[in-house]
Amino acid sequence: MKKESFIKEVSMWIPSIILLVIAKVFFSFKIFILKIFGFTLIFIGLILAFIASYNGFKKGLLSYKRKKEKFQKSFYLISSIIHYIFLMIFVALFFSYLFILISPYGENKLIDGAKNKSIDLGGIKAVNFHIVTLTTLGYGNTFPEGNIFETLSSLEALIGFGINIVFITIAISEITKNNKR
Repeated sequence: MKKESFIKEVSMWIPSIILLVIAKVFFSFKIFILKIFGFTLIFIGLILAFIASYNGFKKGLLSYKRKKEKFQKSFYLISSIIHYIFLMIFVALFFSYLFILISPYGENKLIDGAKNKSIDLGGIKAVNFHIVTLTTLGYGNTFPEGNIFETLSSLEALIGFGINIVFITIAISEITKNNKR
């Protein structure tokens, strides 16, 4: 793989990452309107992340089919998988910020099942909850409490399921196109 191609692959994610960092700064303020602005930046970053992930994933699979050498094929396959994983992490962070934004309203919290107490919504356990929910694993060690959080968790699982379907469908269609020729 050429150096320029690698840089182009990585640069597709830069706008999303920059927006995520800026949004994190806005979320640190106590002023609600700044948090809304930060959440808007995350939403725009999520759209850019989905576009970058979709294009990178599909391009990686197309390049995978065209290459003859095993090393190049492996590299493009891994590149496609990394695009998928990065999108899932970005969506999990999106929901994490959404939970933080909504948490002051009502009796909504995430509960650590082992300790039976509320967890920090900005902590690693909360991000773990969102990744587990998004990938529809559902370990059950952390769970939402409150109508809004329960509804958002269900929506998060459905979105994760939809992302999985889209990317698996793309992968299967690209791989089977090669076999039909």
